[in-house]
Amino acid sequence: MGEAAVNLTDTIFGGETTCLSFANTIPSTVTGNSDTADYKDTILATTPPITNCETTTVTTPKTGAGADIPADGLSIGTGVVGAKDSAVVSLTGGSATPAGSVSFWLCKVDSPALCDTGGTSIGSTNLSGAAYPATVVSPQAYVTSAGRYCWRAVFSGDAANGIPGSSDSGANECFTVNPGEPDAVDQCQRGREPR
Repeated sequence: MGEAAVNLTDTIFGGETTCLSFANTIPSTVTGNSDTADYKDTILATTPPITNCETTTVTTPKTGAGADIPADGLSIGTGVVGAKDSAVVSLTGGSATPAGSVSFWLCKVDSPALCDTGGTSIGSTNLSGAAYPATVVSPQAYVTSAGRYCWRAVFSGDAANGIPGSSDSGANECFTVNPGEPDAVDQCQRGREPR
């Protein structure tokens, strides 16, 4: 009695640089251990697709102008502030021209909650370029109240090329919007005072 294994990476994927995928795995089994045993198809529950590729999505909250949001957050200023999210989609295990899109959601949540579900849809951006990693930026969101906000970015994947999706909704996606600067308000009021 013994066991054997097939290394799919070497046997099937060996030398391949493009992404390959298989929709289902349907193993065969032997009805017994005699020389007259028959092979029978055994259909198991549907399994996730097998692929030699995987993706990661890593995001960074940005100001409306595209700069990184400072650690102390954004100021809501006169009552509205713009924010964006930047997503870098990377591919390992294969190569393909970037395709698919990244959808973005924004949630207002208390710490330590994240934007792992729900939120306001801010739209999506298509991947482009000649190779991975591919960077995309969300449409601009307009925030009108102070608080803690978190983004969620979801890469759709590229089914035509066997590339699975991925997402990011970690704590790195969160930022603070602070009330307007008191000094700025005082200066505005002083500016309106008669001289």
